[in-house]
Amino acid sequence: AEKEKIEALCIGTELHQPAVTHEKAWRKLIRDIRQVYSGQLTYAANWYLEYEQIKFWDDLDFIGVQAYFPLTKNKNPALKDLKVAWEKHLADINKIARKYKKPVVFTEAGYKSTADAAIEPWAWPQRDGIPAGTESDATQVACYEAMFQSVWHQPWFAGMFIWKWYPQLRGNNREKADFTPQNKPAAKVLADWYGR
Repeated sequence: AEKEKIEALCIGTELHQPAVTHEKAWRKLIRDIRQVYSGQLTYAANWYLEYEQIKFWDDLDFIGVQAYFPLTKNKNPALKDLKVAWEKHLADINKIARKYKKPVVFTEAGYKSTADAAIEPWAWPQRDGIPAGTESDATQVACYEAMFQSVWHQPWFAGMFIWKWYPQLRGNNREKADFTPQNKPAAKVLADWYGR
């Protein structure tokens, strides 16, 4: 990463048990990395019972959250309901950001283009024999719009990485009921917000 002049490096992803129970080892790892790498460091903690329990955020440059927060129990939710659901998560994130005096990056965030996308945003469609659900571009759009409207202007917010982007997906091809916003109406939401 140093040789290639990479600006930031994520040192681990969703390693809940070792990240929470081996604080000293993580602090040593961070010190060791800083000996050979001058860029910024983060760790990508799961949204559920991990990012709030990490104790070594103060040794990193960013708090990294895999932001798959559940927002509703309903299919095809309204934008206003999704924004209300974000309020609790925003308060929790704000508490951690203030405690450690660090900005927050959503190291991963995304929504499927299915009617149930906001119920369990982390759940993969068509995985483990579970059907993909009803396709819904409108729900994917509403989920992204609610997320951007809710977090974009937060003082702690430093950016996000969208899951999932296919480098080989071309033209009007699309992965139906998948996480990718490519060639779907949600891509316009991302272009609008990232273009600000």
